[in-house]
Amino acid sequence: MRVEIPYVDGVLTPDQIAATAGSIARAQEPSGAIPWVPGQHTDIWNHVEAAMGLLVGGLVEEAEAAYSWVPTLQNADGSWPMKIVSGAPVETIGESNMSAYFAVGLWHHWLIRRDRAFVERHWPSVRAGLDFVVGLQLPFGGIAWTPRDPFALLTGSSSIYQSLRAGVALADLMDDPQPEWEIVGGRLGHALRHHRDEFEDKSHHSMDWYYPVLGGAVVGAAGHDLIESRWDHFVRPGLGALCVDTNPWVTGAETCELVMALDNIGDH
Repeated sequence: MRVEIPYVDGVLTPDQIAATAGSIARAQEPSGAIPWVPGQHTDIWNHVEAAMGLLVGGLVEEAEAAYSWVPTLQNADGSWPMKIVSGAPVETIGESNMSAYFAVGLWHHWLIRRDRAFVERHWPSVRAGLDFVVGLQLPFGGIAWTPRDPFALLTGSSSIYQSLRAGVALADLMDDPQPEWEIVGGRLGHALRHHRDEFEDKSHHSMDWYYPVLGGAVVGAAGHDLIESRWDHFVRPGLGALCVDTNPWVTGAETCELVMALDNIGDH
């Protein structure tokens, strides 16, 4: 099944977007899993991100196969293994950001496909994942990386903030209210706006700069100020954004995410 492909006039053509989606599909395993590199490991966050790319690129069947694979690897506590190779968990402990992100993918699918039956089928898996995540909130509001690692990452917690918002939207759609998620999300948003120094210091990563804006916790004038604060540090004019300030390479992923963060604050 193929659908109409969007495009960005003067930037990306439908053919280019379809080609990108096709490259993702070629990496997809028969199970539906999408590894980082063919034959190497898969993690749920990047897998869901790739599934959203498939759907944007019009590859509905491939995207839905990717989503249908996700619940098959879920741990009993609602989390997902941190690392999966050839369909087998090799690092079984759950990581909070990965375990939250299925909510974003399922909400994205709903916004594009409006397929309520598909959401209903995967909602229990999303709900269990977010229940695991909210149990990892630290006293200052950040979300611990894993149950064994009692520190919070700014990038991961910013992504979790977006996941909780998507989860609450799905809960409303399913008429299955989750007030605890709203409370945890409120505390998390406050931490991302006012207590960023409490998170583990990863400030050499550009993600730690723009992710509070990308995830939606820091917007408006504060979002513009945050982006402005390290623009010259991380952006190379005519190329894009660095991944880390310790190396000179500009990366496609961070550059595209920065573009989405700018779009989130209306800086087109």
